[in-house]
Amino acid sequence: MSETHAAERVSDSLLSCDSIEETPEARDHTQCASSEYQHLVHGGINASVDGIIITDARGVIQSVNSRFTLLTGYSAEESVGNRPGLLSSGRQSAGFYRTMWRTLLEQDYWQGEIWSRNKNGEVFPEWLTINAIRDASGQLQQFAAIFSDTTARKRQEVQIRRLVYCDDLTGLANRRLFLERLEQARAMAHRESRRMAVIVLDLDLFKRINCTLGHRVGDQVLSTIATRLQATVGEEESVARLGGDEFSVLVHQVESLDALGTLATQLIESICCPFEIHDSPLTLSASIGISVYPEHGESSEALLKHADTAVYRAKAAGRKQWRFYQPYMGQHNQQVLTLEQSLRRALDANELDVVYQPQATLKEGRLVGFEALLRWTDPVLGVVPPLQFIPLAEKLGLIDHIGRWVLDRVCSQLHAWRHLPRVPVAINVSALQLNDERFVDEVERCLARYSLPPELIELELTESCLIPNAEVVHKVLQRLRERRIRLLLDDFGTGYSSLSYLRRLPISVLKIDASFIRELPGNYEDGELVSAILSMAKALGLEVIAEGLETDAQADFLRTLGCGVAQGFWLAPPLNVPSATDWLMR
Repeated sequence: MSETHAAERVSDSLLSCDSIEETPEARDHTQCASSEYQHLVHGGINASVDGIIITDARGVIQSVNSRFTLLTGYSAEESVGNRPGLLSSGRQSAGFYRTMWRTLLEQDYWQGEIWSRNKNGEVFPEWLTINAIRDASGQLQQFAAIFSDTTARKRQEVQIRRLVYCDDLTGLANRRLFLERLEQARAMAHRESRRMAVIVLDLDLFKRINCTLGHRVGDQVLSTIATRLQATVGEEESVARLGGDEFSVLVHQVESLDALGTLATQLIESICCPFEIHDSPLTLSASIGISVYPEHGESSEALLKHADTAVYRAKAAGRKQWRFYQPYMGQHNQQVLTLEQSLRRALDANELDVVYQPQATLKEGRLVGFEALLRWTDPVLGVVPPLQFIPLAEKLGLIDHIGRWVLDRVCSQLHAWRHLPRVPVAINVSALQLNDERFVDEVERCLARYSLPPELIELELTESCLIPNAEVVHKVLQRLRERRIRLLLDDFGTGYSSLSYLRRLPISVLKIDASFIRELPGNYEDGELVSAILSMAKALGLEVIAEGLETDAQADFLRTLGCGVAQGFWLAPPLNVPSATDWLMR
């Protein structure tokens, strides 16, 4: 019988297992002589950490070691005289065997990763090396196989892949895996001459949740959002968390732009459903940007970049919206970048300023206080509205630094006014400041530095700072109140505060938002709302300041309702220091 025929006879049985990864390329190896293998078998075979099988040239097992028994469950008595096919998992193909044996007979060596089945019927992966053993004349005598169980390594590979490609918090694909999938989808769309799309979703004002409720609650919300997004798009589309509070959806085939818009609306609606946090509802919103291949970019990088740009436009339009990318948006993106750079420089160059808007009684016009308002005039950009640079400062993480600067500037000015009639000045504070218990100490140090009584400082906060169950915020507010620092709730009526919630807050003053004053006295609904706020405030023992007062008719109507104090252009615009000083002197 020829060696080739002998090999064909054993090819069906010798270690019949399914290959995961075959390595048929030529390898430099030292041909082991028969005597060396015999020494291995009869000497140290049982000391090996790998399973070892020795067969004759026909593929009949002659001997196995103890590790073989441990890995497969078959004893030496059960194995000797049988063929290695008793380990077959049934996954091997005829093509696999032909390739394996061709390599083994040509090179006397084969190595690869395969699947085997143990005595209990369990399939396991193993790394297998087979050597052909010849005598001095070159005649095939035996085959020697050495194998090791790679289950643990496989498990580690899965874990490593998960670390590399999956987001730990949500279980979604991470940015790296998303970019790979995006490139594959783009290449396929190019080959098939069809559209695909990238949707980028960014949560609106999510940082406030981390700042007020803590990162644990923030992580809980992000995990819930991931589940909602995947449920909305289904298993056909790829959802990823790109980082922070930014998610992305890969739409492999675009039926129409209208269909994309409908999907974007559904995604936003899924986010807007209230979250139950500590038995209290928490509402979020999201902004979405969409780019479509090939209209909005022919590379993966361009598609993702343009979807990001469209997100910023959606946020600038008022949030809770979606936008398709348009070429003009690139110019806007450059403007935002310029604004960011200018704001950072403005802090170092001391370009920010504080102005003071009077608050006065509606009956006598008597000055009862000021609100300190931040202003920025850039040498190149000119006057930059607060609605542009305050959200930008929050995004860049500069709002805390700016808040400390404003507190120091106002205290310094109050010290300069120490010989004039004294009225309190209200300072706007951010959620980030209120979430830090050290903020109370900062306020006390600033008051001490300028020898000011605490009654001269009032702190204004918005309803968005008061997310329910924000224990740290409540503690900070209570400590400020204990130090005789009055707290004002700004923009009241535009948020979600309930009567029961307000009763738990150490608030002294409600400020009615200007949007409810603007159409008075002609707007009946606004009039009823203002009247209700005034009645509620009276019942709770709170003072009220109406913002945005501009006309005599508004002033008369507010007097009729019993509103005592207001601020707005009807009284005076925000004043520079000399003009504010004149008001104090009068």
